[in-house]
Amino acid sequence: QDGPIDKAMYYDATPTRSYCGLFYFPSMKVTPCYYSFKAFNVLYSLGINVPSVSDVKDLFVCAAKDAGGNKAVLLANYTDEAQNVDLSFTGAAHSDFNVYRIDAEHSSLDKCGALAASSVSMPHKSVCLLANNAIAQGTASENNVKFAGLG
Repeated sequence: QDGPIDKAMYYDATPTRSYCGLFYFPSMKVTPCYYSFKAFNVLYSLGINVPSVSDVKDLFVCAAKDAGGNKAVLLANYTDEAQNVDLSFTGAAHSDFNVYRIDAEHSSLDKCGALAASSVSMPHKSVCLLANNAIAQGTASENNVKFAGLG
């Protein structure tokens, strides 16, 4: 979040060819990768960066909030091993968050319930969004995405 990057692009998200990553071709159903972008958009939409750190190699974290008290944390376990991640919040309680996962068992940012403790289990190569109820609306999976000019 705070890195020295001026621009970052994802090449190529055009849903009209087999090389894309965000959409299956030709059905244009979204892939699990699409939901990773959607999860990051939850943080981006909140607008206020919240300092967050991970001391685990290849376990990444970023967080955000808005002026109205909405908040979210995004975790990505880029390792080949499952991780049990201990969480420490300032200004929030673990009970404030619901857990949404993208992993081998959950391909579409599925709601997996409330965060029951101050730790979360992260399967290998997984993404986890922790979000309070107010901003988590609309994160559920979609069967198809419509684009202007694509029918």
